[in-house]
Amino acid sequence: MHKKNIYGMTLIEVLVAIAITSIIGLGLVSLQYILSQNQIAITKSYKSIDDANYIVSLIAKEIRMARESDGGSYLLNTAGDQEIVFYSDIDLDGQTEWVRYFLSDTNLIKEIIKPSGYPIIYDPSEKTSFLVTENVRNLSEPLFYYYNEDWPDDVSNNPLNISDRLSKTKTVKIFLRINQDDNPEKDYSIESLSQIRSAKENL
Repeated sequence: MHKKNIYGMTLIEVLVAIAITSIIGLGLVSLQYILSQNQIAITKSYKSIDDANYIVSLIAKEIRMARESDGGSYLLNTAGDQEIVFYSDIDLDGQTEWVRYFLSDTNLIKEIIKPSGYPIIYDPSEKTSFLVTENVRNLSEPLFYYYNEDWPDDVSNNPLNISDRLSKTKTVKIFLRINQDDNPEKDYSIESLSQIRSAKENL
């Protein structure tokens, strides 16, 4: 009568099996983490793009509605490469606000002053400031471009030089380059043209 062979796992085989299972488990956890981080990055990227589109549209709308201040000042106060100051009824309350957008490092800042007093003034002490967005990557590239009434036919005089901007600007281009990463290849750029209605009416 033959003895029946009984097969079992040795301690080494058990340890090898545990090690393999652990490696596979760690691999799956790592893969899941990488995928979740990529998903978070993609979501943030889409949100950043949506924010950029909204911001540029908002600025273009406010500039389009620019008009003479309630104190009689000209509609455009400052026309810099990375700063613009204008007067506009941005909240549609019948009052014309002093509005400033400017770039500070990688932050786009908005400042507002409501008119007050009689005669009407724009008191700097009543200024309110807002962080519009972070991660702006324009660096030395202009955020604002200015064009006269002859643009786009006149390309030799446009965009306008600094000395001509306050008196001749009829159209403003907003150009925003945004990116949450430091990699320039991932920059998202958006631009919008805004024709100042009251400036066109005064032609």
